Amino acid sequence: MKYNMDFLIAGVVFLLIILYHFKSQKQINDWNHKIFTYFILVGITDIIFDIICTILISTEDPNLVLLTKGCLTVLYFLQVALPFSLLLYIRTLRPGNHVKIVNVWLAPEIFMWIIIIMNLKTGWFFYFNESGVYTRGSWYMLMYYFALFYVFIIIVESIYYRKMLGKTRFTIIWEFLIISGTCVVIQSFAHDFLITGFGVASGITVLYLTINNPYEQIDHLTKLFNNYYFNDWLIKENHLENAFHLFAVDLYRIKEINRLWGNSFGDAYMVKVADELTDLSPSPYLFRISGKRFMLVANSFAEYEKMREDLKVLFTSKFEIQDRQIVPSVVISGILNAQELGDRDTLLGYVDYLSSLAPVTEKYTLIQGDEKTMEGFRYNQEIESYLQKAIEQKKFEIYFQPVYSVKEGRFTSMETLTRLDHPRLGRVSPAVFIPIAEKDGSIIDIDYQQFEKVCQFVKENEDIMKYIHNVKFNMSPAELLSPGYSQRVIHLIKEYELPFSYFNFEITETIATEYSRNLLQSLDEFLKAGIQICLDDFGSGYANLDAVLKLPFSTIKLDRSLLNNIENDEQSRIFYKNIVKIFNDMGYSVVAEGVETEKEARLVADWGVDLIQGFYYSKPIPPVELVQVIENRNND
Repeated sequence: MKYNMDFLIAGVVFLLIILYHFKSQKQINDWNHKIFTYFILVGITDIIFDIICTILISTEDPNLVLLTKGCLTVLYFLQVALPFSLLLYIRTLRPGNHVKIVNVWLAPEIFMWIIIIMNLKTGWFFYFNESGVYTRGSWYMLMYYFALFYVFIIIVESIYYRKMLGKTRFTIIWEFLIISGTCVVIQSFAHDFLITGFGVASGITVLYLTINNPYEQIDHLTKLFNNYYFNDWLIKENHLENAFHLFAVDLYRIKEINRLWGNSFGDAYMVKVADELTDLSPSPYLFRISGKRFMLVANSFAEYEKMREDLKVLFTSKFEIQDRQIVPSVVISGILNAQELGDRDTLLGYVDYLSSLAPVTEKYTLIQGDEKTMEGFRYNQEIESYLQKAIEQKKFEIYFQPVYSVKEGRFTSMETLTRLDHPRLGRVSPAVFIPIAEKDGSIIDIDYQQFEKVCQFVKENEDIMKYIHNVKFNMSPAELLSPGYSQRVIHLIKEYELPFSYFNFEITETIATEYSRNLLQSLDEFLKAGIQICLDDFGSGYANLDAVLKLPFSTIKLDRSLLNNIENDEQSRIFYKNIVKIFNDMGYSVVAEGVETEKEARLVADWGVDLIQGFYYSKPIPPVELVQVIENRNND
């Protein structure tokens, strides 16, 4: 009989290429890595011996019978090892260490190995007649039944543990079985068509491309493990109930670096940080889980303590990159016993919370997680879980803070503020719930709901608009960058039949520097409708005059931080005075935010500020009280 070995040759080529790529990429030497490597090697060796045995059998040379028997015996050993290897591999896909080499399922394997050795005397599986022709024995089909036995175990275990495996891995296991099984069936009907080995190779290729693709687990820029692998690693660690500690390293001002020196420098900066962290970390578990965040693992408290000191030395030193020296702006969040946080979302949420506690002005900041920070994080979690209910039940309240005009001697504007009361925790600071709402996207629903309340209030109290020039309302980045949102707001104003000139939308420094098509389109639509735009919190971040000039602002609000120590520090006074003069000369209306004392109010007024907002004139007040304050103040 002539055999077609083309598929066998193709199969071994596939597996050799896969083995090369799999081993050439960075891998953690865990059970999955070991067993998958073993599985590939068994598959390659099986196909190679299948080819050799086929060539020897085809010669029908009596002088080669002994050699052919030896090769066939090895081939049968390998074909018995293949289904068992697949079972071990699939067990590594479940979180935790489920690979037990010596267990009940190894008994059939040993039994088959003994029978294969005995075959050299008994000819149960194969033998050679007097002419040296290969002949199948009466037990030949036992090899197929043996394989089916392990396939049955794999099917049962995959179904039983399908939730633990996950939908994707469960599906891929079945794809492997279908591909391999189809090829076995084809070869059972067409004996000269050697395709079983190709089926195994195709199945392993699917496993490599989907589950064990190292390129999907590696960050292409830094060559560290990525967020995908971090998630997989964390699941395994939690199931194994291993204790570990973490450091999250967050780099800041990446956009400024890219803007100043180019993206290639920014990439080189990231690679430099990754290389330094690799040298510093005693653990192979080092991840880049986002554009600016790295995660390091310490397996003991001693390791954690040493890494903390090493990180401080590293990030308080200058990095030399492309003939430039740079001191990184970094926040490091340390978490002891990170396994206690459980799932990935909770862990990363805690890292985000710790990072948010760091002052943005520092070059190096270490935030150490402790009971107090954990208490704050749990508080935030409870607020986050309450937000959706608060939106559905319209629990958010509107408050207004009047803005005083020095020239007119009365309140001429007011800013809308949002307040929230939790049924158990009481009044929740906007500094807490607004960042949470911005992060999960619910800020759009909250602000739209609040703006509708503002429209309703103005409609019901339109008499106060003869005193008030406009109502200022904060627009979040999510709203301004959301296609179609500006039209929704304009349509709402039309529904209440209010003049567009009643409203002045505030945007922050951060969004002012993020030039995009959606942002410019939103601002353009507001301006065309007759709504003015105000730059909020100037001086709190990194906006500059270039950012101010590029966007159509009519009003500039100077952040409270610019007033710090202004009563005692001459340099601060000069800076504030000159900023006011510049903006006044450019034709902008200037608002001084956060004025709390009589001296501050007198100073900013002397420097040319007309509009003053702050506790000195009025704290934020509810709508009913606002009407009385406006009428009383303006009737004095």
